[in-house]
Amino acid sequence: MRRQDSPESLPQKLPEDAVLGSRSQSEVIGVVLLTGVVVVAVSLFTVVAVSNFTNQATAQKQIADFKLEITTDNLTVSHNGGDVLSESGIEVIVRTASGEQQYQLSSDSFSKETDGDTQFEPGESAVFAHGLTGRATVLVVDTDNGAILKRQELSIPVDTTQDPANFAVRIDNTNSPVTEGETLVVRPTITNTGDEQATQNTELTVSGEGVVDSRSLTLDGGESEQIPLEWATEVGDSGEYDATVSSANDSATEPVTVRSKSNFEVSIDDTNSPIREGENLSVTTTVQNTGGSPDVQNILLNVSGQSNPVDFEEVALDGGESRQLTLEWPTATGDNGSYDVTVTSEDASTTQSVTVQANEGPSVTVKDPNGGEVLTGGSESIINWTASDDGSGIDPDSVDIAYSTDGGSSYTNIVTNTTNDGSYTWTVPDVDGSDSVVRVSVDDNSSNTGRDTSNETFTIDSSPPTIDTFTDLSASKDTDNVTIGSLSISDNASGLSSVDIVVRDPDGNIIGTDNSSNLGGASTFSATDLQVSTSGIQPNKQYTVTVVATDGVGKETSASDTTTTSGAVADANGPYTVDEGGSVTLDGSGSNPQTGNPDYTWSILSGGPGSISDANSQSATYNAPANVDSDTNVTVQLAIEEQGTTYTDTGTVTIRNVSKENDEWSSPSGFSGNPSASDMPRGTNSATQTFNFTPNKTLSDGESVTVNLNDVQGIKVTGQNENPDPVDYQPASVNIGGSNLDGGSASLDASQDDASITYTANGDVSAGTTIDIQVSGVETQNGNAGTLQVTFSRSDGVSETTTFTLN
Repeated sequence: MRRQDSPESLPQKLPEDAVLGSRSQSEVIGVVLLTGVVVVAVSLFTVVAVSNFTNQATAQKQIADFKLEITTDNLTVSHNGGDVLSESGIEVIVRTASGEQQYQLSSDSFSKETDGDTQFEPGESAVFAHGLTGRATVLVVDTDNGAILKRQELSIPVDTTQDPANFAVRIDNTNSPVTEGETLVVRPTITNTGDEQATQNTELTVSGEGVVDSRSLTLDGGESEQIPLEWATEVGDSGEYDATVSSANDSATEPVTVRSKSNFEVSIDDTNSPIREGENLSVTTTVQNTGGSPDVQNILLNVSGQSNPVDFEEVALDGGESRQLTLEWPTATGDNGSYDVTVTSEDASTTQSVTVQANEGPSVTVKDPNGGEVLTGGSESIINWTASDDGSGIDPDSVDIAYSTDGGSSYTNIVTNTTNDGSYTWTVPDVDGSDSVVRVSVDDNSSNTGRDTSNETFTIDSSPPTIDTFTDLSASKDTDNVTIGSLSISDNASGLSSVDIVVRDPDGNIIGTDNSSNLGGASTFSATDLQVSTSGIQPNKQYTVTVVATDGVGKETSASDTTTTSGAVADANGPYTVDEGGSVTLDGSGSNPQTGNPDYTWSILSGGPGSISDANSQSATYNAPANVDSDTNVTVQLAIEEQGTTYTDTGTVTIRNVSKENDEWSSPSGFSGNPSASDMPRGTNSATQTFNFTPNKTLSDGESVTVNLNDVQGIKVTGQNENPDPVDYQPASVNIGGSNLDGGSASLDASQDDASITYTANGDVSAGTTIDIQVSGVETQNGNAGTLQVTFSRSDGVSETTTFTLN
């Protein structure tokens, strides 16, 4: 029997947010159940249409009973009875605080337990995945008839199940490549991505080798740990491998390389055999590292019958790298014969036979240059020699001539296969060297070679001297000379023959010279504070100093610099201080004129007040104006004119304002108005009184302030002239500990009729600083003394008065 009524079938208003959901990126459809209202909302991406549904809708209202069940992940809507509904007209809305989801029953995006038609019939159900949490309001809406068929509040259960442990594996790094025999280290990070704690073995497997290392690891849920796993390789393990780290749940693989050990193969490429005894036997060899690892080895040259090795060289090679090098055996007279030379590495060796011939070639003697000569680069020099052979005779066109600048360690050919005529004109190269020799080699007709070199070294000089230092020039009118503070010159080839110095005036005239000749080929010349006598040095002039250095082959180099003599120096001295209306001497005696009769001129700059007397003297008088409103600074200038040039200096004159009306006291702290003296009790012999004042401008070092107590010490109460003084300061003293003197000093001076306190500044006391002077042990009388007056006076004449009473 169909149910005739249901609370959800009555006309109802769907909450406004119930109509907002998302069916796709471009369409949002919601249902608003309002009686007699049509709402259409249009936006750029969304169209929401709500129809007007009432109890009098043309379509028949549907009556059905639904059961709603919700789990952590799914919502199940079951049709428990009532009308058969069209799936296309049923929509389910789920709302939580975190969001809302809408489902169309006709959609295939979720599971349904139906008979497959388009009707939602009793006994059928639909399951929706929601992904929501918390408290949910679930609405089942009949969109065809505009009715809410079911509304229910549900609590979404919290999933408290724990995921089992899962050890995920990631290889962070390895120390690949390694050399066979070394240990390969693989560093993986193991992460327990589950919730439960577990203990598992983590294994390192190397392809072809099996499991080479393992480690037991205990991890909490979410915990990670990096561990090292190792494979101790052995000789013979070289190759490419896959290193796999595995747990019970996961694995990761990284390719690794084990390099073969180094292997230095050696081969002899060439020798200069045969050689003559006394010459160097050279063996050229190639060393190749045929292994896979870099290495450093000593390559040795051994000669049969000799004290070995005769030579060696350290060679560093990467795997597969090769290098060619030359090893030498310096033979000596008597070493003629046949030998085996062997080149050896730590891994291999190779041997070859060589021959050292007896030195039976022609007899050769170098005549020129034979030592001690100085040749100029670029010039021509004659090489002379003699050659003879008692055997097969001289090969007439076999003469080779070479030169060396390093004493014979290496040679450069001058000419080869020239005629043996005893002389050759040589164009000396543009090089420098004091360790040069010439070698002449001559062959006989039996291919034996005889040679000779210069007996001693000679010098080739192609460069002029070098002026290394030429600084700190000065010129003096008083001593009439020029001084070079530092001068150094060098020539490492033929040496120095002379150093000349020339001084020129601004017109280019030579006014002084100095010559250091006969230096004897010294390689250096140096001097400090070198003085060159001149004639006619003038002040404020520029002079040019030129240094010319000449070497043993006549090559010259020069350098010039300038120096300017100083002019007169004006010194205005100062600063000066003068009271208003006073005068002060302006002292120019510190000036330094360069001539005996300069012109002096004193002046006041910028229209400052006052005047100057004797303004054209070295010392003048500044006359201050009678009144200034406050301390005033005036700038005065001293000018010295000498030989058409004027030299100036300025000084400052401070005019002090000493008028009383312009020098006021500021209010002391805790009081208003004038400086103060504290009241005292009557009838005591141990009263304490404090005096304070605050200057409104600086008290300079040594200035003083006097507190005049004469009127107090000698006062008689009106009408009672026979009474004793109301206050007696004679037994009192200044209490330094209770005073604030700002570094100054204070003293009390009292007699029967007079008393005063004197404060003296020790260093400047800044304006605004309050000075407190405490006096202890004052005697006071019982009588009514009335108001007592005290006067404060500064040493510059300013004074103020104040009063106090006896209570």
